[in-house]
Amino acid sequence: MEINKSDSGSLTVKKAELAGLGKEWFTPWKSSVLFSYVTPDGDVVPWCGGPITGWPSETLHELELSWAGIRKIFERRHIERDMKLTGMSLGSIAWEVVKAGMDKPGGGLPIVHGTPTETYSPGHQRTYEAWNLANNIVDKRLTELSEVINGPDMMFRPQWAASDMSRVRWDFVHGTRVDPAIPQAWVPDWDATSQADVVDLDLTSSADEIASRVWGTGAGEGKATVVTKAENLSLVTEYFPFLESVISDPDQEKPAPILAKCRSALSGSRRMVDQLSLTVRADSVKNPLTSWWVGDDASVTLPGTFFTVPGGTRDMRIIKASGGLNEQVSVELQEGQWFRPTDEI
Repeated sequence: MEINKSDSGSLTVKKAELAGLGKEWFTPWKSSVLFSYVTPDGDVVPWCGGPITGWPSETLHELELSWAGIRKIFERRHIERDMKLTGMSLGSIAWEVVKAGMDKPGGGLPIVHGTPTETYSPGHQRTYEAWNLANNIVDKRLTELSEVINGPDMMFRPQWAASDMSRVRWDFVHGTRVDPAIPQAWVPDWDATSQADVVDLDLTSSADEIASRVWGTGAGEGKATVVTKAENLSLVTEYFPFLESVISDPDQEKPAPILAKCRSALSGSRRMVDQLSLTVRADSVKNPLTSWWVGDDASVTLPGTFFTVPGGTRDMRIIKASGGLNEQVSVELQEGQWFRPTDEI
């Protein structure tokens, strides 16, 4: 599970356990898989899952299925009508895009809006024209909304749609105009100085994003290519060398959307990007699986043994989670607001 992207995975099952099931149970896109976590109290809580994306590979006794999150379907759906959305938050605009992706013959999906719609003035605006099918892929439009400055995180999270656990729905949740992070009622607290919850950890830092100018190129060829840039010379005044980077979006025919991406990239150019990988216990008493989600903020306490970051407790965001059949989950976190002064770099 990765923030602002579709989940993915594979599932290997014994053929003997599938006796009596017809072929339709494994038909790509028609059928799905769901992974749930059974809590120590016996509750069964949906965690991830989605459509089967390919025919299974088989051995003599086993069958392996590949699957993806329900967002994967929106990589194969387009906005096919003119849409002009105004006076809304970017997250609410994203929900309108999702609804347009379901407005197809037989296109309904078990997806509900999990974050209240925000309308305000003047708000944000987006125009999607029906003729622009190549760029109107629903997943692409959702990604664009996430990637602008203060763009909202967004995820599809499975929930039971019936008390007898016979049906599942996905809640589309996203950040708001007040906070681009997905709203949450509870913040997990991992203490990496103790092995009660944290089994292992690894910290990596990257300086790849440091730049004083970010160029952006769009559609066109030669001198007709759309070119724009965002620039901040504050690092140069602090005796950094002048560094540049380039991003490209050949589908964009106007400079404004590319400039927004350049500014978003430049907004992170003054900081090191620190990423923390934790291996945590799924059956933790304090932070059990399904009590936190990818996209949530978390409180993490680090020991004072790292050269690149100080020890102590700080807020981070869960950007990825992965696991298998054991009671351990790999969690990746990032603290986008960290900025270490230049004399520490």
